[in-house]
Amino acid sequence: MITEAGLAVYRSFNGDVDGFARVGTAAQKALLPEREWGVVASLVQDLSLVQQGLVSAEYAAELHHRLVLQCSSRKVIGSLKALAQPKKPGLFFQG
Repeated sequence: MITEAGLAVYRSFNGDVDGFARVGTAAQKALLPEREWGVVASLVQDLSLVQQGLVSAEYAAELHHRLVLQCSSRKVIGSLKALAQPKKPGLFFQG
């Protein structure tokens, strides 16, 4: 079950599973086991496709069903949707 605490770990590594595997603490790995990391990454990718209008209505409905089953609350679903939003360049990316 994906929780807000698990998503906080995912955000702290900016979705970088290699960094998480190398330097994630035991406490962080307890909050977001590697198998769940993959589920979060997949859901974020699928939500991004939905937000860009690149999937069918049926696929979007199936994704919503998966979100309800795999997330601990509506707040977690909202947090996943926010993670899927396109990233805006920050100060380091401005020319």
